[in-house]
Amino acid sequence: MNVNPGRWLSALFLCTLLAIPASCGRGSSVLAETDQAQIYASVIRQLRHDQGGPSVGYIMGHTDDTAGTASGDSDSKVLPESLKEAVLTALAGTPGEYTWVSQFSEVPHDAVFSGESCQIILGNIRLQKDGSVHVAASLFYGGTGGGGTTYVLESRNGVWTVTGTTGPVWIS
Repeated sequence: MNVNPGRWLSALFLCTLLAIPASCGRGSSVLAETDQAQIYASVIRQLRHDQGGPSVGYIMGHTDDTAGTASGDSDSKVLPESLKEAVLTALAGTPGEYTWVSQFSEVPHDAVFSGESCQIILGNIRLQKDGSVHVAASLFYGGTGGGGTTYVLESRNGVWTVTGTTGPVWIS
């Protein structure tokens, strides 16, 4: 049998490339925008449940992983407009009114400090090897309350559900 080494190596290289995604598991894949929107909406609902606060919420339009711990480094990313719109759509029917802001100067601080509205900060969606995700989040409203944690979510029957928290929790 006469085997061309060049073709054999090309075939081996191609098979290796095709096998990489399967061997990396769910923890290394990128989530669809619909999943990301569902994850962020679930986190916002849980955060509002855990922290309470007023019905008007201003959501920061870029991520901050220090939201859950109030310390450390953050790999901040600006969230795309399409994702922000999808999150608001996913929040439809949820009590409260939500507005995305690019920076805190866009938030009416008198309303926040009087407790009439709150600021919400979301972290990056961090895929885990077991298929779950971790998302840091915090909420602040006036001098009356605030807090943050990192939520753990799992996809159950196609729905991203908060199943717990991980790491430190902060409350003010």
